[in-house]
Amino acid sequence: MERKNANIDDVIRTVETASAKELEELAGIREAVEDLKGERVATVDPVSRSVSALNR
Repeated sequence: MERKNANIDDVIRTVETASAKELEELAGIREAVEDLKGERVATVDPVSRSVSALNR
């Protein structure tokens, strides 16, 4: 359920969590690219971009 009146701490925490997930995803992409350069196939787990998933 979406909250109508989130306080600033909740907003900051959500942004920080989303940023951390984005950095994790970018690291996985970088690793996959490096693996492909080395002719090794890598798999990267998908990262959910849903804010509701971040707050569970």
